[in-house]
Amino acid sequence: MTFTPRNFKISWTTANPYNKRWQFKWKHSFYTYPKDPNGATQVKKPQDTWEVLPMYWTWVQDVIYRWVPSAQMWYDRRSRLFDRFNLYLLPGTSLLMHQFSDVCFGFNYLTYLPLILIYIRVRDKTLDPDFKETYLRDMIYQNQEVA
Repeated sequence: MTFTPRNFKISWTTANPYNKRWQFKWKHSFYTYPKDPNGATQVKKPQDTWEVLPMYWTWVQDVIYRWVPSAQMWYDRRSRLFDRFNLYLLPGTSLLMHQFSDVCFGFNYLTYLPLILIYIRVRDKTLDPDFKETYLRDMIYQNQEVA
């Protein structure tokens, strides 16, 4: 068992820089938010600090520091998403398949598939590219698998 075929490897890590472009970046399980993100710019008085953190504060902090900035970025870059495919075809297909969802369970899948595609297209069009992506044309021409 010293030899392990490449196809049995269950991971998305690869040495190929072109394939790394398509990996969505999730925060690791050990990631924690800074204790006070404004600590370098302002100083709190002792009376302003909490004795006990409020209930569900970790969830609220996750929403404030992770969900709100990404939603704000989607809203600020909404002009990138106004093509006919995103505005008309995908939602229309989802609504059409939802009308037939009572007929067969497969129409439920066809209802959610365009919505998933909308999410993926919004995510890919609004994210900032990695620094490595700025040289994507050079990577394509120099990569033996693609060229």
